[in-house]
Amino acid sequence: MRMASWRVVFGACVVLSLSSCTLAENVGPVALSVVDGEMALAFCKDQSIDSIRVLQLAPGADRVSGWQSIWEARGPVPVVFGEIIVVRDSMDQFLQSTIFDGFEGAAGFQYEVDVRLDDGTFYGPVLVSPASGLEEGKWVTTSKQTVEEPCEGISP
Repeated sequence: MRMASWRVVFGACVVLSLSSCTLAENVGPVALSVVDGEMALAFCKDQSIDSIRVLQLAPGADRVSGWQSIWEARGPVPVVFGEIIVVRDSMDQFLQSTIFDGFEGAAGFQYEVDVRLDDGTFYGPVLVSPASGLEEGKWVTTSKQTVEEPCEGISP
């Protein structure tokens, strides 16, 4: 778990305490893959996303200062169970979407997917690219498994 991220989320909850902020566990109903060579996220729960940020950490990089933003977006964007968002194709879905250069998908890279929902809850799982790297048709889950269906084993 990245400590700086929890400090930011905790600080946001303190600031937003009057508006009901809930910290979810550091897991979330999301899976990561590539579709047509582009980063893709699958959402395994019906939810309404207020904002999302994906960070990337290279193998061996400093766990505090080595995280690199690769995508930030603001909603609100409702997603349904099993919905897949290909980041490069998502520009019209979000009010604001910024894609940064540098997405790798190579072996050992870590990806933190920070999501703030419309109801004030947050989650930020860290997904790790397998030894083969991210591949088409293979999804990395929050349970650190690589599966063929993005929401495999998760009930809607």
